[in-house]
Amino acid sequence: MRRILSLLILSILTVTAVFSDAEEPELIFPRGSKSHTYINPFGTEAEDDRGARFLTLEGAGEYNPGSGGAYSLFTMRDRRNPEAGCWEVSVELVRGSYAVSGAGVLELHPGQTWSGTYRKSGSPKSFPGPADHDGGAEVLSFYQDGERIIRLKGKTWHRLDFVLDDILQTESPRKRAEMLMKLYQAGLYSSQITVPGFGGLGMMRYIGKTTAFPALLEGQDTLGMSMKWFTSVITFNFSHHTNFTGITLHGPFQIRAKASGDGMLSGQVEFTVEGKSGPPVSCSVEYVDLEVTGTIPSDGFYRVTVDGEVISFPFDALSPGHLNYDDIPASR
Repeated sequence: MRRILSLLILSILTVTAVFSDAEEPELIFPRGSKSHTYINPFGTEAEDDRGARFLTLEGAGEYNPGSGGAYSLFTMRDRRNPEAGCWEVSVELVRGSYAVSGAGVLELHPGQTWSGTYRKSGSPKSFPGPADHDGGAEVLSFYQDGERIIRLKGKTWHRLDFVLDDILQTESPRKRAEMLMKLYQAGLYSSQITVPGFGGLGMMRYIGKTTAFPALLEGQDTLGMSMKWFTSVITFNFSHHTNFTGITLHGPFQIRAKASGDGMLSGQVEFTVEGKSGPPVSCSVEYVDLEVTGTIPSDGFYRVTVDGEVISFPFDALSPGHLNYDDIPASR
């Protein structure tokens, strides 16, 4: 029975992953506090190591000596693993506090880290759960270039609400939808990584009940699971779920998987995108006839809607090997 349940849960989205039985994290950003997310895309489509980092800092957007608060840093890395012979997406979430200790100096005090790997093929790698940091602060060179840009340790980070403005003004509807879909996927991964037991035998605790998990900034997602005739039915439902400023997820999607790992993804997740200039724009990602064979998407497509305009993408659009972020525009 344990073997069957393990295989059932492996059919999660576009990839394979195992999470440990970590305790549910507490929200570190105070309710109603002002925060800003900054994005740092790295690598290019032609490279074998690319992705994006999302840094969220509590505060009004001006970081003067003496200021500080909570922070989170989420990193998605899409890379080719030569040893495994496949593409994989590694993810890491660090949460803690920060302080501007002086002119040009930012101290990060990490509290806990979640990390793991989504692999396109081969044996899954387990997610070890949260790890406490025993070391001291990370001291970084810091410079704020107006309200749109910060520079940390030589890297340029663009404030996400300005970047969202640029994306929404993109002339090509397909390109606009593709960029927003990738940001949606980052929000999805950053929520999954904090669910205790996600993808492994720890999921057994959710059978027959619904469990809520807080987002980093606002809202929550709930997880429910049932079993029927050797088929697992897993439902995720987002409610005002905000991990990055300007991107909020709403609504459910569902996974049905047999013991073989074959199954279907279904549902439609709404998400709201709000740039600096506003107003909020309604978007959604719908899983349409999305078949999974041996835990890998094999047929179907994603239907992405941006402000009423519908664009379809093939089943592998969000798989490892396709999640480069070099087309995300820098804020001007």
